[in-house]
Amino acid sequence: MNIKRNIHIALKTRKYKGKQIIENLPIRIRVSYDSKRLEILTGYSVDLVMWDEEAQRGKKNTVNRKKEKASDINAFLNKACYEIDEAFKEFEVVDRIPTKKELEETYLRRMEGRVPDKKIRKVSRFWSAMNQFKITESKKNSWQYSTIQKFNTLEEHIKAYK
Repeated sequence: MNIKRNIHIALKTRKYKGKQIIENLPIRIRVSYDSKRLEILTGYSVDLVMWDEEAQRGKKNTVNRKKEKASDINAFLNKACYEIDEAFKEFEVVDRIPTKKELEETYLRRMEGRVPDKKIRKVSRFWSAMNQFKITESKKNSWQYSTIQKFNTLEEHIKAYK
């Protein structure tokens, strides 16, 4: 199975009192697939003048307010796009289209140690392990779709109990 997807990196635009803000804009990654859209904030921000819209990356030899180089930010964005593609491949192997939540958790697991927000990583660690278990074991043991659904239902019940 090949999941068609589109990954677009852009600045999250904002307005204040009706005026467009052009400084310190968060960088987001928008993933569109199977009539779903997942938005991931990267934890990086840049000014509008530092952003190359066509390349979807920071302009060379620029630095943001936190003194982070555009080359470092761009390297992170390249790695993030690669890991999103790899996350999709994990689901393609088991011939299944992921939910937005599953895709995000798989992405966060793959980016472990690279995502700026530590709080998000801690919360999703268990669910990332659970997703990895489902993916690995379903391949190894040739699980039926109904078995995978049972694990997904169990996950929903545990989250609802929380």
